Amino acid sequence: MDFYNSALALGKLLEERKAEDVVVIDLREYHTWTDFFVIGTVSSAIQAAGIEKYLHEEIAKLSLEEYPVKRKVANGEEWSLIDLGGIVVHLMSPMARKFYDLEKLWFEGKNILTNVKKTSDDAEKM
Repeated sequence: MDFYNSALALGKLLEERKAEDVVVIDLREYHTWTDFFVIGTVSSAIQAAGIEKYLHEEIAKLSLEEYPVKRKVANGEEWSLIDLGGIVVHLMSPMARKFYDLEKLWFEGKNILTNVKKTSDDAEKM
């Protein structure tokens, strides 16, 4: 399974759907339970629900399997989570994003979405 390209595709979908501060963190070298985090900030529960709809369509196209999420608190206005095994997608309110600060918690991982953007921007300049 090509989780790298799938994670990038999901990150780009979040950007297209106007999620803010989207990152795709590569955790392959650091953890065995997942390979990538895709994180985006959403301004409302309505925006999160709309993005989730498009995510589920893209997940089906990519032939990814969704796993049931076992959490003490169900997905809600502050934080929605989609577990795809090798990829975990997080849609977070600005407050939850700041409070949980997943990028700081998983600081070892690189944001591969930024790396891809820089490479494609450099290619366009040539």
